[in-house]
Amino acid sequence: MTNKFAEDFRDLNRHMLLLLQRVAQEDLGEATARFGVTRAFAEDIRDVSISKLQEMASESLCLFQPRPMMPDALEKGEAPSKQLALLRSVSVRQG
Repeated sequence: MTNKFAEDFRDLNRHMLLLLQRVAQEDLGEATARFGVTRAFAEDIRDVSISKLQEMASESLCLFQPRPMMPDALEKGEAPSKQLALLRSVSVRQG
């Protein structure tokens, strides 16, 4: 992999970590749902310094993976209220 792509992944990771931190500071449940991380990880990220986030962003190729909402809500039977409202609205429209 070229250095350009490695730099792009670091930038992506950094932006995602910063966004995760902002969301986690407001609502841990939403942070876990949107980013596919555990509550403990979201709690840890919430209070981490910017320099530590930058260090974390450069450690791995890609820290985040896209994650659909539906499987978690169906398998675990739990989801943040915004997810449940979205799922209800989709099922009402289809039915």
